[in-house]
Amino acid sequence: MDKNDISQFQERLVSLYLRLNGYLQTGYIPHAKKWGEAGTDIDRIGLRFPGHRQTEREVECDSLIDIPANSIDIVIAEVKNKDLKFNDSIINKKKRAIENWTQILNWIGLFREKDIDSLVLSLINLASKNGQMENGSFDKITYESDFGLITIRPMLFVFEQQKTENDEKAWVNGEEILKYVWKCFSPEIKRDNCSTRYPFKLWGTEFSDIVEYIKDRHKRKLEIGTLNDMYLELIK
Repeated sequence: MDKNDISQFQERLVSLYLRLNGYLQTGYIPHAKKWGEAGTDIDRIGLRFPGHRQTEREVECDSLIDIPANSIDIVIAEVKNKDLKFNDSIINKKKRAIENWTQILNWIGLFREKDIDSLVLSLINLASKNGQMENGSFDKITYESDFGLITIRPMLFVFEQQKTENDEKAWVNGEEILKYVWKCFSPEIKRDNCSTRYPFKLWGTEFSDIVEYIKDRHKRKLEIGTLNDMYLELIK
């Protein structure tokens, strides 16, 4: 399998994971002045509002990502295969980190213009720690906006990096993503107000193949399987 194909598929899985946890999400490409170049490529920006609820699903949001209870939560997701490190383009000022963060915050549109510069420096400093935990969880910037309290959390999704009890960094790995997605789509008991059988094409081209794959395994009474099983089946 081609590494780029695997990387793009992993980004789709992260996108689905964020969506199932209540985040509106998209990728983003900051602009560059030099012709033929881009500022960088932000894998996913997730935006979640504190009033989010989907009680009919009978599935809680994943405690693993420690979603703040009373803030508009913004996740800047970096998707990696093994490296517990953010890209230089958001941590190195010589690699456009200031310009890229400025464009990201301006694009999101929740921050007062006079506060952008100081927020950018704080985010560069935070991301430079490459996932170092703060109080046992994902580190964050807190900002009191005109629309309420906002948290900004650069977050690493590192698919092949296993965890130990002594880890000092916070990240989400591929097994954890797969486990949560399976939990959402494959209940052992029929839900009262949430049918889990419907036309899976409703998920659109980004997610329908993943959803159908998981639900088909469950229907055939197969185990969750591995990420490699999924890659072999869905990456053509």
